[in-house]
Amino acid sequence: MMPWAFGAATIPAMWPVLVTIPLFGKASLPIPAFGVMLVIAFLSAVTVMRRLVKRDGIEPARIEPLFTILLLGIIVGSRLFHVLTHLDDFKGHWLDVIRIDKGGMVMYGGLIFVLVGTLWYLRREKLPFLRVADIAAIAGALGLGIGRIGCTLAGCDYGKPVDPSFPLAIKFPSTTQPGHFFGLTVPPNTMHLAPDDHWVYPTQVYQSLCGFLTALFLYWLWKRRRFPGQIFAAFLFIKPAYRFVIEYYRGDADRGFITLGPLGALSQAQVIGLVLMTSAVVLWIVLDRRSKRAEPAEPATPATG
Repeated sequence: MMPWAFGAATIPAMWPVLVTIPLFGKASLPIPAFGVMLVIAFLSAVTVMRRLVKRDGIEPARIEPLFTILLLGIIVGSRLFHVLTHLDDFKGHWLDVIRIDKGGMVMYGGLIFVLVGTLWYLRREKLPFLRVADIAAIAGALGLGIGRIGCTLAGCDYGKPVDPSFPLAIKFPSTTQPGHFFGLTVPPNTMHLAPDDHWVYPTQVYQSLCGFLTALFLYWLWKRRRFPGQIFAAFLFIKPAYRFVIEYYRGDADRGFITLGPLGALSQAQVIGLVLMTSAVVLWIVLDRRSKRAEPAEPATPATG
């Protein structure tokens, strides 16, 4: 356990394993910080969904089974997408496919599985998909903000090297050298994924802040929404948009790249993001036009004079 010192208190920082539980003999069970943050993110998102669906006139008990589908969709979809895009890494040791404690989850894969599972459940239960999707978008953005804190603790999804004079530069610890996180010193750590001796962009922090800001904006928009599906469409555009930009500051090369002619080499996340942003614009236009057609015509004003 490697906390940084902050006055008389200690705060976990760049702390891949929160605690290791001894089992028997030399066996032990490490509890990864990333996994714990995912659990906190999921529970927070579920709490938000329960409250907002009730405010929207939907009985919370009717969507309770959906939470299990969301959890399985996030885990299975994110892991499966990573495995399919890194098959060579698993040849000869396929049991590692289920070892999510070793890392390797792509959130876009989880998003696809969540969308499919949610659509199936809501259609079966005859619940309004777009209204629930709007609320799920707010909860999902909040979950992403919390979940990315786990990336900071684990040292994954790190940024490119940057000059130490950059005000937001951070340095992950090595086994012998301390790290630095916004002016605070992080003690040496025996488990990390990020590069040892480089100051890097805090891309995990960027994504976490964007998640929180997106959740706040979507909630503001939800209270002023003009048509069902508006918040969902906004989320499908905003999330890939900020991820697209942040990708240029990422330093980990294991996420895969695709060459698209004049666009050059884009990461897999950027390519998927372009598809989602385009789909979001189309969805917004279609739903907006549909809502306007459904609006009752205003009564004609009687002529005077």
